[in-house]
Amino acid sequence: MQNYIKYFSYLYNKEANDEDEQSVPTLPEVSEQESVLYNEGKVKELVTTPPKRFTDSTLLQAMKEIHKYVRDKNLASTLKDCKGIGTEATRAGIIEQLKKANLLTTEKRFLVPTNTAFMAIKILPDELTYPDSTAVWENKLDEIAEGKGDFSSFIGAQVENVKKILATIKQQSIATNKDAVICPSCGKPMIRRKSSNGFFWGCSGYPNCKQTFPDKKGKPDMEKKRFHLTGKTEPCPNCGKQLRQLALDKAKIWMCEDKNCKIPKLKNTTVFPDNDDKPVIVRCPSCGEGYMLRAESKKSPGKFYWWCSAKCGIKPVWDKDGVPDIPKKNEER
Repeated sequence: MQNYIKYFSYLYNKEANDEDEQSVPTLPEVSEQESVLYNEGKVKELVTTPPKRFTDSTLLQAMKEIHKYVRDKNLASTLKDCKGIGTEATRAGIIEQLKKANLLTTEKRFLVPTNTAFMAIKILPDELTYPDSTAVWENKLDEIAEGKGDFSSFIGAQVENVKKILATIKQQSIATNKDAVICPSCGKPMIRRKSSNGFFWGCSGYPNCKQTFPDKKGKPDMEKKRFHLTGKTEPCPNCGKQLRQLALDKAKIWMCEDKNCKIPKLKNTTVFPDNDDKPVIVRCPSCGEGYMLRAESKKSPGKFYWWCSAKCGIKPVWDKDGVPDIPKKNEER
């Protein structure tokens, strides 16, 4: 019995044991159904500690030693001489791309996967979520570099493999990320994009929906007072493209989607007033070239009048129920 106690004591203290493997106590031989004397037993309740999260530096090291992280342990010895995922020059860039794609964030120097990353892992096949395939590909590329393989054959095999993976993914149904920002115009998720002027948020329904918002610390700034798209459109009388309705609180206007489309004689982008969710498109009854535009009277606040965009000299026309009070025969709706 003492040998059993020594053996299990050794197992519990194995990490702190500095003795050679040869000094491990051996158990006495016992046969099936043989009686043994029970002396004492204890149940220890322990909590499994998860491995520490990667930092940028530890993930770089893990990418070098990819054989340690493959799912198929039979590959570990084969890939031990593999140079890892990426190269010294590209590994840091790979991590940065994961951050920019909103798959990784940094919290107290540790890399933490986002909900988007968890969604990707959930819907993608194992070939793309475990490093086994990537490690094998890297190993084959190393062999090709050493003149031991054919590059064309390798690429051809990868193309076929990608086609099979895409066919599988297309059959998956993808739930909306619970953290996704929903477009107020069409209900589709908003996406953070980068332009020459910096980051902004655009609707994933583009080009059917062209709603955008400025970026504020990685999130769309929807609270900033600005017009937003309602999703309603009408044909533009100037260029034939779409006039899009924009709203701010109770105010509404119609603006051409083409910023280069200008109202005749004006440098402004084509904008028309709104009346009952329709653009008010009225040609000037005097010159026939300009459009009648609505403005508030400075002398009589709360009263509105209409003026010609071509500034042909026509006297202001008073507003009546949201449209210029001119004879119907001169009005084009």
